[in-house]
Amino acid sequence: MPAPAGAGIAFVPLYLWFVTGEPIFRSYLVVGPWLLLLVAFLMIGCDVQLALLLRVRRIARLEVIGGAGLLAALLITD
Repeated sequence: MPAPAGAGIAFVPLYLWFVTGEPIFRSYLVVGPWLLLLVAFLMIGCDVQLALLLRVRRIARLEVIGGAGLLAALLITD
């Protein structure tokens, strides 16, 4: 992911805090993992990401990303 897009995604918790007023979005327990696990992971190169995870075929990348998103949504809602 390019740096400007990473900076935009890094500001999502701040934006959600302004819009909703919920104090959870300014908590370091939410913002820290958001930045370290999601934004930092997305900003490293695609080849490095695949080496860190599994060797995923080029065709199945979208399914893997979608599955990771569904898993994250399940963990958040649970």
